[in-house]
Amino acid sequence: MSAYNIHGLFTYVTDERYKTPHLDRSHYYFKQKQAESTPELDISLGHKFKQSSESLGHEAHKYEKIGDKFAITSMDNTVAINNECDKLYCTKQPPIEIRNIVEGLFRKRLLDEGIAMIHASAVSYNGDTYVFPAWRHTGKTNTMLSFLMEGASYLGDDRVLITKDGQIYSFPTMIHLLMYNYNSFPELLDDSQIDSVRIAISKLISTVANNINHQDISSELAHWSSLAGPDNWKRVENIFSNSRVLSKEDVSEVFFLQTSNNINEMRLDSVSSNYMSTTLKAINEYEWNQELENMWLAHDILFPERESKVDKFEKFKKREKEVISQFSSSVSTNKLEVPPEELWDQEMKSNIINKIIQNNT
Repeated sequence: MSAYNIHGLFTYVTDERYKTPHLDRSHYYFKQKQAESTPELDISLGHKFKQSSESLGHEAHKYEKIGDKFAITSMDNTVAINNECDKLYCTKQPPIEIRNIVEGLFRKRLLDEGIAMIHASAVSYNGDTYVFPAWRHTGKTNTMLSFLMEGASYLGDDRVLITKDGQIYSFPTMIHLLMYNYNSFPELLDDSQIDSVRIAISKLISTVANNINHQDISSELAHWSSLAGPDNWKRVENIFSNSRVLSKEDVSEVFFLQTSNNINEMRLDSVSSNYMSTTLKAINEYEWNQELENMWLAHDILFPERESKVDKFEKFKKREKEVISQFSSSVSTNKLEVPPEELWDQEMKSNIINKIIQNNT
């Protein structure tokens, strides 16, 4: 069995005979050879499920009642949950939804300790810790990479854990690099990837020049996008050999990143704790909570005789909002408008670092 220990507060185990890429990429740095305590969650893989007695949705994505288990099937891959929510049963390849399910379960446990998860990157640099919440594709990764290039320590790329009294626990996922990140940081491409990209661009130009139909162009674009391949998830130490992965820090400042309408100018303003709190709650709703609420609504429809999972989830969201409000009131809160990530160059990266550091002096 493989074990994942989230800062000593929640442990889950999986069957190491099967790969779980959706979990491994996000929880790699929490992985242990074996559980040091009784796990709160046991995930078994390789199951074959019988026909469901009831279902909601369509063949590509549906919620199912399979015996006494609630299940989600996506593209023929299934994850089933027992009523106590301490066991997951999966096909050989679990669906992508497994990550949000697992994280929803440990987020609930962490709230008991006054800890909430938010959608943000974070670094520690020259003794100060900066948190960068944002909507998707707004600059979390580019901002973090800019600091790591200057020797900062790593706390998180896509999500971090915050406390009600202004501290941060790291959530060090593998770093997810997309093409616009490579455009801004071409030095992160290794030689084999550079050659692959050149070949892909050549093929794409040839495709367009020959005026073939749209479906073929789409297929070629998909192939090009996949060139980052599984390697676009990279361990921080494989990119920045001197970077440290930290565990827990006091937060110096929070900078909500927002795409600027003026691509040639950055703007930094302080914002109220209420503004920051409202923003963080809205992003959490979009990133994770809406999907989980839909899931538990389907559960309650398929298992009307059981205690409502939706009612419990509403209590979870209320508690999460309380922790986020308390966190926002205990730290310095700012909004930094930045150009679209596709337009970042070396000068832009330096300007962002300088603006953030100067704001803290």
